[in-house]
Amino acid sequence: MTTLPDLMFDLETLGTGNDPVILSIGAVHFDITTGTLGETFYRNITQASCFARGLSVDASTIEWWMHEDRAEARRALHDPEQVTLFAALHDFTAFAAGARSAWSHMGSDEGWLASAYRAIATPHPWGKYIPMDIRTASKLAGLSPKSKDMPNREGTYHNALDDAITQARYVMGIPNA
Repeated sequence: MTTLPDLMFDLETLGTGNDPVILSIGAVHFDITTGTLGETFYRNITQASCFARGLSVDASTIEWWMHEDRAEARRALHDPEQVTLFAALHDFTAFAAGARSAWSHMGSDEGWLASAYRAIATPHPWGKYIPMDIRTASKLAGLSPKSKDMPNREGTYHNALDDAITQARYVMGIPNA
């Protein structure tokens, strides 16, 4: 596996608090200097395995998912190939190895990921200087940090992998990111 130096990840969750149930993790390796996308990662996670580790849900987030009009996005809720939280994070750790930066759209994704690693009593895959936040980079470049304003959108909104790819393309277009 050839790993490009940067990593973009996205989480879909059943909450917005500090320790939400994670529905899915999507990620893509990329090189911010060359604009190259690399290998991808996607796992849907069983809700039961998250509950067993003490992660929680918000009623308002569940209601939002039930009204989400994109059937493909809701697929994560019922995917027959779901894996446990432990298995997903174990695989993600291997996928993320060697990344010089780990980008996410919101700082909360980084916090939720850290919470999930704590829940399975496993070290987070990177140190404190690796995480990067798209919103901060956007604002510093005078761009809109909102997902809906990201150009060249492909795939399904709220599909963790499609969102990660869109976000990686967006970051590669930010001057001096």
